[in-house]
Amino acid sequence: MPQLDATQIMTSFVLSAIIGYLTGYYADQKGRDFTTWFILGLLFNFFATILLFFLPSIKKEENIRPTMTIAKPDPAISISQPQQPISPSSWKEEENKLWYYLDQNHEQVGPVSIIALRNLWNSGLLGFNSYVWAEGMDRWQKVDQLTNLKEALSKHSL
Repeated sequence: MPQLDATQIMTSFVLSAIIGYLTGYYADQKGRDFTTWFILGLLFNFFATILLFFLPSIKKEENIRPTMTIAKPDPAISISQPQQPISPSSWKEEENKLWYYLDQNHEQVGPVSIIALRNLWNSGLLGFNSYVWAEGMDRWQKVDQLTNLKEALSKHSL
């Protein structure tokens, strides 16, 4: 039986490490954990790569969980069904409030003024399904659920 010398062992290890790295990189592109697949590629070489090829990609959106690191609002407040709309007589008071909204990554942004909300609305970064909160509201609500806010943003659109 032929003996393996140090050069052959080192070459084998380097090739396994390269295959492990490429497997990990491909796994990362498919939304999977790089480290886990690097180790699998290192240990099982092309078998792990072939297995990964047949596995479906994991969409990045599935990994995102809404985070609400809230400065002013209570973190225990949950998103709810529509509440009673704010009366038109008190809308002037609402315009002076500072607003918070959840961006496209479900991260809280704010406080911002009603003018900033209008700019976001006009640019398309804030829509009917965007969640907002202001002082005095019990819960995060969609813009579509707040009649007065929806009207104020729509009538001031460009």
